[in-house]
Amino acid sequence: MQTLDTEHTRSCCILRRMNKPLKGIDVFLDWLTPSQRGNVASYLIASGLVVAALLGRLAIAPIESGMPFLTFFPAVMLATILAGAVPGLFAMLVSVVLASYMFIPPFNSLSLTFNAHVFWTSIVFCAEEMTVIFVVEAMHRQHSRFITTTYLLEQIKKSEQILQISAAVLRESEERFHVMTSNVPGIVFQCHRTASEDQLRFTYVSNGAEALLGTNAMAIQLDENEFIGRIVGEHSCAFHNSMARSQADLSLWNWEGAILTADGHMKWINLRATPRRHGDNVCTWDGVAIDITENKTNEEKLLRSKNMLRELSAHLENVREEERKHIAREIHDELGQVLTALRMDVSLARLSFGESNPQLMERLRSMTQLVDRTIDSARHIISSLRPGALNLGIVAALEWLTEEFNDYTDIPCKLVIGDGDLTLSEFAATAVFRIIQESLTNITRHAAATQVEIIMTRTDSHLCFEVRDNGKGFDLYSVASHKSFGLIGIRERVAILEGDLAIDSEPGRGTCVRVCVPVA
Repeated sequence: MQTLDTEHTRSCCILRRMNKPLKGIDVFLDWLTPSQRGNVASYLIASGLVVAALLGRLAIAPIESGMPFLTFFPAVMLATILAGAVPGLFAMLVSVVLASYMFIPPFNSLSLTFNAHVFWTSIVFCAEEMTVIFVVEAMHRQHSRFITTTYLLEQIKKSEQILQISAAVLRESEERFHVMTSNVPGIVFQCHRTASEDQLRFTYVSNGAEALLGTNAMAIQLDENEFIGRIVGEHSCAFHNSMARSQADLSLWNWEGAILTADGHMKWINLRATPRRHGDNVCTWDGVAIDITENKTNEEKLLRSKNMLRELSAHLENVREEERKHIAREIHDELGQVLTALRMDVSLARLSFGESNPQLMERLRSMTQLVDRTIDSARHIISSLRPGALNLGIVAALEWLTEEFNDYTDIPCKLVIGDGDLTLSEFAATAVFRIIQESLTNITRHAAATQVEIIMTRTDSHLCFEVRDNGKGFDLYSVASHKSFGLIGIRERVAILEGDLAIDSEPGRGTCVRVCVPVA
């Protein structure tokens, strides 16, 4: 910007120095232009020049001297220049008559006697003058085609005004750019790097470097280590790798890492830059480096909170299972014993007093059936709270769950068990059992399936379970937009186990729920 102002001032000074002489030349050329005068004035100028030539001829030589057309030649030429071609022809004819009458013998005679000397002298004079008139007229016409100095000065002035306006617009644009880059929470930069060297050079750095790194923007331009050297060591490799990849592929340069400020504090920045090629060896990036320290801190807090919630969920799930186990044991031990004792008492009463009293016998038989139904209900409640088969491992629990599903529904269910070690910890086995139990519940309620299959497989590091059905299926995207607590519970249990969940379903093509949990 300073260079532009200097050049503008220098141009103005030169134009002021040239202004006066150019105006004088322009006035003189305008005066020489025949189109600036009327026809009468042109003929008067031509006549005056011929008279002046005649007087000059009379003054410099006697009448009988030679070269009679000596002074008339410049008179005709000047008449053509000042008045135009036609007045020049008029001056030529008048000059021929005057020269022949006054300076060629017989003097002062209008005799029509043919004189070869006079004739050829006049022809040569006329030929010369015609040549001069032709050349001068051509110069006049050519002059009218070119730009006059006044027009040139006007164009120079307009160019000067355009230059001033452009300088003002450029200055305003630069100020706006600096204001915009100063408000960015980071650095706006331009840098380049050649293929033959591993050095990154900054050609522009915004003033945001002071707020982000505590160092001057010019210092980064003079020494790139003021930026690169502050990158935390464990993030430096990723920085250079992402830069090299962007240079090689001309892809977006995206890097996120930690950097140390001048006072030793650590900040997280996200660098994004667009590359462009200069020649074959130079790659230039235009981009921004934004301070994301607050976002990173919030992200870490959110991650810690999420982990805490997951741990809390796992703890609550564990507490819930323990409570179910405790309630099931209490029902089995306390209520089961009471119901068993009650049934024995009813049976003894029926044996002791039933035969003598038919009505009492009928009442005791009804009480026996009621106690049996209560015992069955208690067993079902105990199994729902926590199946006793879970104490024998996940395989026994799934076998019991398959039998229960076949008994209580009209949908045939098949359990396919693969080879290998299929044991899980009590916590993992309980979680997997609940996931499959919830999947079977969803099939019963929504799938309208006619066949269900549970498959257990083992890999080197994971134990996988699949629940397949040939029901009507569902749209995964539509279900994701609604609160399906069954699927939410399945996903949460899988997340607690640090496993993987995949649900494959389409309308009319059934559903497959696949869960893989890591095993030691």
